[in-house]
Amino acid sequence: MKMRYFLTLLFLSITTFLSAQIWTAEVPYKTTFGLATEIRDFIKTDDNGFLVLIQTRDSTATFNKSLHTMIKYNAEGELEWNKSYDLGVDIPNPFTNNGGVSPIEVIQLSNDNYFMKGQSVKDTVNSFYIFVTNSTGDSLSFQTTEDFHNAQLVNNRIWALRRENLQQSFLSELDELGNLVGEYPMENTNSLNLLVTPNESVFTRTNLFFRKHNLVGEMLTEQDTDYVPRFFANNELEGMTAFGEKFTKLDANLNIIWELEYDDLYPWANTSITPNYKGLFRTTSDDYIFYGSVYDDFFLDFRFPYIYKYSKDGEYIWGGTYSMNTLPYTYVAGVVEVEDGIVTIGGNVFDEKIQLVKLYPNGLGVPTNTTDLPLPKTDFHVFPNPVNNQLTIDFTEAITGQIQLINAQGKIMITENIAFSEIHKMSLQDYPVGLYVVKVRSEEGFFTSQIITKE
Repeated sequence: MKMRYFLTLLFLSITTFLSAQIWTAEVPYKTTFGLATEIRDFIKTDDNGFLVLIQTRDSTATFNKSLHTMIKYNAEGELEWNKSYDLGVDIPNPFTNNGGVSPIEVIQLSNDNYFMKGQSVKDTVNSFYIFVTNSTGDSLSFQTTEDFHNAQLVNNRIWALRRENLQQSFLSELDELGNLVGEYPMENTNSLNLLVTPNESVFTRTNLFFRKHNLVGEMLTEQDTDYVPRFFANNELEGMTAFGEKFTKLDANLNIIWELEYDDLYPWANTSITPNYKGLFRTTSDDYIFYGSVYDDFFLDFRFPYIYKYSKDGEYIWGGTYSMNTLPYTYVAGVVEVEDGIVTIGGNVFDEKIQLVKLYPNGLGVPTNTTDLPLPKTDFHVFPNPVNNQLTIDFTEAITGQIQLINAQGKIMITENIAFSEIHKMSLQDYPVGLYVVKVRSEEGFFTSQIITKE
């Protein structure tokens, strides 16, 4: 455990070129259940504040009782109110001793009320619910419902997706209390991914097909794909943009405008360091911000956040992985855009803190003389990994700078200078087996690193 903790801090401390914050606010609960287990949703509110939707525990209960908790902050990160609800669910499952309510997602309606979906466990019954409060968290309505997915407010109408028997999806319209207004079978669709656009087009993904429908479920067109995206956003072409293993922009007829591959999006990824996909949104400038956490398959629980901004033309603007001196997280759970920057929320499984952090529009904690500052990426690939004797470091472009090999105790074993080099070879023959970090520093001062294993 000590070695794992040290390597985590070591890797985080040298992985990034992003630093400092505008402000930080600590959420008055601890994160103890890992990635996306407690922090359920995070939105910017209509008064320019922020609402955190979180699952908490009732410490006074005689069983493992979960609560539906809402925490409201103002635009400066100051706590306004904090309310928890058990929604009358007070009987645990007799076999597990678990029970209560767990929120899933929240949207804010045009009347400022909060419309939330969640899941409850009462006795031996698992069910879903819609819970509505006013803008100060006072309860207005609660009812058990079908399992609606991806609730979204479009043109003052609430849409969601319901799937029946894992075979047929239905486009469901709900009223402001969660009552079903109408429901339409989606042609050739059994998806849980939904995007309804302001021009009332409906986009889904079923198996390896993107599909476009109208509001009564009729399929209008489709486009095949070779990956499973996790998130959709609308775009200025009245089409959709999808994010996951790849990043794809499609127009209103589902023609692919551009598509970015995995290796281009995540240059730091390798066989043991992989991205977790958490969110995507379209910015006010029609660009895109996507984000997630980096998972270490070697340690199984090591994570740190990444955030990227790309233009509407698919060009890199800024972003990368973040160290704890910028975002004090091992995972990021949400990012929203504000007028003068971005606000993030995440948790740290080591100190168990959940925090909100505000950064400038360039994704940094320091301002620049431009709205968005392109940050150079020192991308490289190391092979073989694991390595026995000689390690090859292959850069995407010629680089001048310094390469270091650091062992698991933090000791610098090798320091070598490079000048306008695309390929560099490093001998590890005389070093013991174990984990090492290869750290590259460009002459501009930007850092990146990768973990390798010496056999």
